[in-house]
Amino acid sequence: MAQNPNTFGFQTTNVIDTDTNTNIANTNLTQDAARILTGGSNKLTFTGQSEVETNSVFSFKNGSSAPDIRIYEASGSGTNYVKLTVGALAANRTLTIPDATGTIALTSYVNSYTAGDGITLNTLEFDLDAALTTVTTITNAALKMGRDTQNLIDFATTDNEIIFRANNVNEVKVAENLFAPVTSDGAAIGSGSLMWSDLFLASASVINFNNGDVTLTHSSNALTMAGGAMTFSGGIADSGTISAGTWSGTAIGVDKGGTGQTSYTNGHCK
Repeated sequence: MAQNPNTFGFQTTNVIDTDTNTNIANTNLTQDAARILTGGSNKLTFTGQSEVETNSVFSFKNGSSAPDIRIYEASGSGTNYVKLTVGALAANRTLTIPDATGTIALTSYVNSYTAGDGITLNTLEFDLDAALTTVTTITNAALKMGRDTQNLIDFATTDNEIIFRANNVNEVKVAENLFAPVTSDGAAIGSGSLMWSDLFLASASVINFNNGDVTLTHSSNALTMAGGAMTFSGGIADSGTISAGTWSGTAIGVDKGGTGQTSYTNGHCK
């Protein structure tokens, strides 16, 4: 080993320490000047040694490029390794191995996270709160929301439609200017035991039976039925005036307030 006064350098390609002691002789490292391992491809190899120990700082530099620290696999002269390297930094960073829990801890620069609205921060994860009261908008082209896949509100199947599914059946849909069953005659409005209280329709509304078979159309102070006849299974309780058209059928008996006639046209009994 050749050593000049100002560098800890080597004049051969490889320098190998093959003795059995555990220390490089202190006399080789007591000069005042810094000691530098020189040579583009030179390396310092220790054989038969269990460890390299220092009570000071190990600094690894490679000019303009970051050097690598490679830890090879436990397989003799294996070629696979774990590499520790570093990119460009704006400031010094400290990596502590290990911390008190036995894990690797980045101690000099760690982002501090806090839980936001609707989120609970646990040690290593963020959890959504069971009750979310701060979310104002949820949008997604594939969105479906519900109890399970058989009971949900479907925003995804058809663009510009919202489909309501119950018991795995798509029952009702909402589209622009439309509230309708998904399948014709597929859903009822109310039931024999669950009835709506009132029905409010706008002026000129039409009640359309079977796609125009019979219609009942509103106009000012009047309802016009078209497409069929109206049959009453009971009596007509209120009095009124038949102002136009023809009525015919079974005679209304005198004892029921009628004339005994079978037809009525424009105010005249026949």
